[in-house]
Amino acid sequence: MLKVLSGIYRIRNIKNEKAYIGQSKNILDRWEKHKNSLRNGKHHSKSLQIEWDIYGEENFTLEVLEECEYRLFERKKSEFIFKFDTLKNGYNESTIFDYSNMDIERTEKLKEIFLKVAVKNINKKVSIKSISEALELTINDTAIMLKSILGEDEEKWNVRIFVMIEYSYHSKNSYVEILDYQEYQKELDRIFLTSDLQ
Repeated sequence: MLKVLSGIYRIRNIKNEKAYIGQSKNILDRWEKHKNSLRNGKHHSKSLQIEWDIYGEENFTLEVLEECEYRLFERKKSEFIFKFDTLKNGYNESTIFDYSNMDIERTEKLKEIFLKVAVKNINKKVSIKSISEALELTINDTAIMLKSILGEDEEKWNVRIFVMIEYSYHSKNSYVEILDYQEYQKELDRIFLTSDLQ
């Protein structure tokens, strides 16, 4: 019997090195589902579907990047998306937390709830995890609200997440446990003033 692999994986095009980063509690089962969707021309990643049709199934491989627990999926997937640059130069088409898939009405409702509960802590170190638990929301939904409240575009928000991940290495905490807006804003300003992202 095959071992059930849980963690982060990469679907790699061996012809051009483009890739898709995914997460699953059962990577091999998820790979089979990806292939079935691609064979039927119904994969959610349009760019992956197009190149699968061009290069053929034989030129795509599955690689397990890291085995990890479910609670680490969001952080680890984010790290690998940035490492392999699969948003701009790969097949990942949604943003890190998939907030682009949430309808406006639901976003506004979540935003209203969040403002009532957490706005008083906006300039303090706020635990996203504890807020999401208090509101009985997922960390993903909480991140969506924060993005909406801050009014940042997707590119700047993705940079913020990257900064949070980098900061976590120094603080020995995960980015879902830290959110010091003033501190990150200073770092974001430094990045944007010295980069071509403006």
